[in-house]
Order: sequence, then C-alpha cells, then structure tokens
Amino acid sequence: MLLLQCSQEITAPSNDAPYIQAFPALVSRIGEEFPIVSLDQFVEDESPDSMISWSLTNGLHVSGNIENRVLHLAPDDPSWTGADVIALRATDPEGLTSQASVVCHVVDPSQWEHRNADGTMTIVWPLEYASKATVRFGLIPTQLHTESRSMLPPDTLCQVRLLGITPNQIIYYQAVNYDLAGSEIFASPVDSFVTFQVQPSDVFRVTMIDVRQGDSFLLVSPSGIVTVIDGGYGTYEPSFGGPWSGDGYPFALEYLQAESIDHVDHMVETHHDMDHWGGLRDIQNAMPVYHYYSPDEPDSIVIGQSWDLGDTLLVAHVLSLDYPPDVPHEGDNNRSIVLRFQIGDVSFLFTGDSEREVELWEAATYGADLQSAILKVAHHGSASSSDPAFLALVQPQIALISCGAGNPYGHPHEETMESLDAVHAEIYRTDLEGDVTFRTDGRATLEIAR
Repeated sequence: MLLLQCSQEITAPSNDAPYIQAFPALVSRIGEEFPIVSLDQFVEDESPDSMISWSLTNGLHVSGNIENRVLHLAPDDPSWTGADVIALRATDPEGLTSQASVVCHVVDPSQWEHRNADGTMTIVWPLEYASKATVRFGLIPTQLHTESRSMLPPDTLCQVRLLGITPNQIIYYQAVNYDLAGSEIFASPVDSFVTFQVQPSDVFRVTMIDVRQGDSFLLVSPSGIVTVIDGGYGTYEPSFGGPWSGDGYPFALEYLQAESIDHVDHMVETHHDMDHWGGLRDIQNAMPVYHYYSPDEPDSIVIGQSWDLGDTLLVAHVLSLDYPPDVPHEGDNNRSIVLRFQIGDVSFLFTGDSEREVELWEAATYGADLQSAILKVAHHGSASSSDPAFLALVQPQIALISCGAGNPYGHPHEETMESLDAVHAEIYRTDLEGDVTFRTDGRATLEIAR
C-alpha cells in the first residue's frame, strides 16, 4: 500500500516570472527510487519558448539531481521512512524565478496496513495526507469494486476497515486517492490479505437464520452478549407442514452450535406462534438460557423504555409489548415484542409478526425515531404488515424477510415487495439466500455474508 497525497497548488508570483503551477507529492516504497518526473508540465511562463532552468535544494533525507528538466530523487537511507521537503526553483532567461516546496514520502507498507488479530484488515492514511481516499476490493484482482456497504467510511477520510467474509479467503484490494474535484489521481498496486474467522470484539453481529417458514435471529454484541429472537418451528410437537415449514428440525439450535455458542444471555419469544417459539425449546434443552422474554413473561422489559443488555456499546429499546394501547386484541401477531437495537449510527428493527395496526400505532408514537438501517420485515412479508406510512418513517436501507421456499401463504406478498421497493430497500430473503449475517461496528454495515 502506498501513502498518498494530493497535488499542491502553488501561488503564482506577482511579476512576470515563470511559476510552478502544481506539483505532486512523491511516493515510494522502501528500497525503491522515487518516480522520475518531467518538470516541464508543472511550469508556466510568459515566454513559453524560453529555456527554463531548474535547480534543486535537497532535504535532510532525500537527494537527487535534475537532468534535462527531469527530476530524479531517492531516499538517502533505504531504511528511512517519513516525509521530507525539497525546494524546486524555476528560472527564465531574464533571471526571474519562482520556487515550490515539494513533499516527498517514503512509506513502509507495514505501517499502514494492519492485519489485525481479530480477523480484520485496517488501512490507514494519516489525516494530513489525503483529501479523499477509498478502497476497491474483490475476490478477483482484475475485478475490484468499491461498495460502501462493505467498508467503513473513514473518520475524516483517514481509515478504511474491512472485515473478513469467510475463513481462508483471499481479498484483493487497491487504495485510490482523489483530488478535491473528485478526479482520481492515484491508484496503488493491487495487494491482498487472507481472511480468518474471529469475531472482532467491537463488532455487533446479527444473523437471520434460515429456519424455513418462521423467524429466528442471533445477535452477538461487542462484549459477547448473546441474544436470540425467536427460533422457528424446531422439533417441539412437530406436526405442521413439512420441509417448507422447517417443522421437525432444530435449524436455530444447529446454527448456534455451528457457531460454538454454548449459552444464551437473552431469549425473546416475540409471540406465541409455533413458527417463532417452537425452536426456542430446542435451544433451552441444549444450553443455559439466563433470561427469557415473551408477552406473557416479559422478565423486566417495559414498553417504551430502554433495555439493559449488559453491553455499554449497544442500546436497545422495547417499542411494543403485548397489545399496544388502542390496538385490537385479535390473534397473537399484534402481541409481538418489537425491539430496536442501535450501535453507534447503525440500527436494527425487529418486528415479529406485528401487523398494520401496530405499525401505525408505532408511527404515531415514535415518529422519526423509528428510522433504522436494517428492518426485519414483519410477518414474513405478508401484505397485512409493512404499511407504507410505517416504512416511510423507518426508511430501511436493508430489509430482511424470513420465509420458507414455496410456502402456501405466498410470502412475501407482492404488495410488500412493492412497498419496500418504494423506499429503495435492499432485500434479503431466507428462501432465496439462506442464512444472512451482518456485522457492524456502528459506523457502517461492514459485511453482509450469505
């Protein structure tokens, strides 16, 4: 990785002297010479045919010479890294001169590329060196793309952090630098790193588990607090609908065990429909569950209040619990516990099977506070939920639909898909994509793994 700097604008002299219009910073890897630069393109003069002579004042760590108006530079010590300043002077036949300071950088890539012990990759530009920088990356070195959903927008454009997608996968990447006008001025050579699967301690992880026709979500907080929201049908009294329903198989438990999870700190049964709570029994029979929440057993969670999960980086609120005020008491769907989690600037909204009546109550009660980057679409994408007025307040960037392939209900319904499209949500469905995992440290959605 190369450390980059934008071109410098040089103020023209007030007389008729030639002046150096602009000059790039010079960047080199350790042990390599600086790029050879032709000087003519950087000078303007009242008499363009006149012979401009150049002189060079070397810095403390960089030496070089000028031959035929070509600048040659190299660091004096191949082991030295840092920035040095040299002075270039342009002189015309009349003896009028102008001078520019040129910053030279020698960069040891290991200082700026960090292969972290938590399985991530960090690329850093010190603040003063970049006006705008990003990273292109991909699985094929000739097909690199910039995707904001998969990288962390740098703090004042100084850092990009990528998460490993799957273990032992080669990720190719390239640093790109832009000038203030947005034009690309430099792209580094393509480099690579190998991912490995260790969860970062400062990352919130959410998985939509494919339990066929049902809901199940695994949340792991930055400090390792494990929360499970619903569990699909599972094996508890199997009798419902066969393979499309997930009935008779412990999909949620199997996923937790595959992730080496051996306990659950908080278990949420959003409501007492079999496709939500059945699989929770499998988990309870296999590992310790320290807190259990349902509309009948709220275990200290209170509607409209924050919920202490035991992680200082994570904020959770209970938006709806049992039937909200003035909502018809019909069926279990509108009893669903509705939860909103937030880490930093990124929020997740879990809606159970709540239907339009609850959504409109929440819209009237919470208004713009419903806004969430990622929405668990209520009731498996049924047209009885996802009211346009509710979605207009949530404004989800990503919509998650958990449903069984070929289910007889027709989930997700076309009306819901059209409503999600109207708010420009990117849709992920278990019937099409299986398990879907999101990881974020609160500044962006870092990774979407399917």
